[in-house]
Amino acid sequence: MKISERIRQLRVHKKMTQGELVEGIASVAYLSRIENGQIRPSSQFLHLISSKLGVELEYLVTLDRNKYRDKINGIVQCYRKSGELPDEDVLFLNMHALELHDEQIHLQIYATLVSHYAELRDVKEACRLYGMSKTFIPDAYGEGQGEHYFFYYLAAGNLFLYKQNFFQANHYYAKAEPYLPCVGSCEAALLFLHISLVKQRIVEDKRVCFHYAQKAHDGFKALDDHGQLARALITLGFQSHLLHRHDSAMGYLIEAQDIVNAIGDSQLLAMLEYAFGCVHQSMRNDDDAICHFEKAAVLNESISFAAGNVYVYKSLVEIYRELKAWSAADDYLDEALLIAEEHQLHYDYIELCAMKAGAYKLRADEAKYEKEMQRLVAMCIVDNQLSHVKPLASELGAHYYDKRAYKKAADYCTVALAYDRKVAQVTQLSVPIA
Repeated sequence: MKISERIRQLRVHKKMTQGELVEGIASVAYLSRIENGQIRPSSQFLHLISSKLGVELEYLVTLDRNKYRDKINGIVQCYRKSGELPDEDVLFLNMHALELHDEQIHLQIYATLVSHYAELRDVKEACRLYGMSKTFIPDAYGEGQGEHYFFYYLAAGNLFLYKQNFFQANHYYAKAEPYLPCVGSCEAALLFLHISLVKQRIVEDKRVCFHYAQKAHDGFKALDDHGQLARALITLGFQSHLLHRHDSAMGYLIEAQDIVNAIGDSQLLAMLEYAFGCVHQSMRNDDDAICHFEKAAVLNESISFAAGNVYVYKSLVEIYRELKAWSAADDYLDEALLIAEEHQLHYDYIELCAMKAGAYKLRADEAKYEKEMQRLVAMCIVDNQLSHVKPLASELGAHYYDKRAYKKAADYCTVALAYDRKVAQVTQLSVPIA
């Protein structure tokens, strides 16, 4: 990258106008000619501009990419150990993402940046960098790059997990799994936990996700990582509830509760309260379930994690509908929809809209029900929410059949069958089920 292009890219990344960058230094016209490659900047200009851009002068004037290899390696290794990436390192990696480095360096840069922005829930920026990475990183695996491909695939999988595109997340986690021998036991346990969470959403046989959660639990226990162990225990408790093993679910959650109370993590405590609520809801202990869900909601609000309340409010809608407390159910459903839409939680948004459509049908407003269900089936296909297509299309097909609208019924039953087969192909089991 030429000096002129580096200046322009740094300015854009800093969200500065040309006038803001050269204020007190030079004219906008002078900077414009530099950025367009019409003139070379003076040494004095470069010295002053580098300070404003927050980079060393050497970075602007040195075009030898190999000179920065060790620095990039150092930044990446520090991030993998600490999970922290200072702003100056973010800027540095962003600039080098545009340079023509070799395969290893690009893998490190993009894995780090995509992971960093995904953790910050800056999905737009993470998606931009993921898109750029497809230009620079080859599809074919490079010999000796197993560790770097693992972290790149893990970062891509995590991004799609946050986006609730669970099939794409599953695709990248599956690509990462063969490279587990190249990484440590902590990274392996984290991958197993994430695979478990994804398969929980896309695989009908919940023993599959439980299998991976158990592997994550064993890994974190061996590492004596209390925080992640508690997370794995909560996941095992929730998935035991999905398998209707209520006693086992309570056992896992009580064990997790002892750890969470000791370390005092509010986010884990909110997850725990939600999981307890789900078990009680499944056992039809409505009062206990509501109590736990309300505690989870308060905890999520206290840590400004509004997205977590989508699941809480959805469960409360289900309970209040069972109790025929329609006003409370509608209020919680509206709140959940607002959160899901604001945070772009596509999977949850579709589930909540389907609940809204069910309310239309309950009130005998069949026109609104049909229109909303048609919209949702189309949205599922566009957004790659494949696991929602079959149940929604099947329900709509059955509705039309009952109305003797046989052509429409056949159309939606055909859609349901086609996507049932597609999901089966994508989610082929690759692990033994005990």
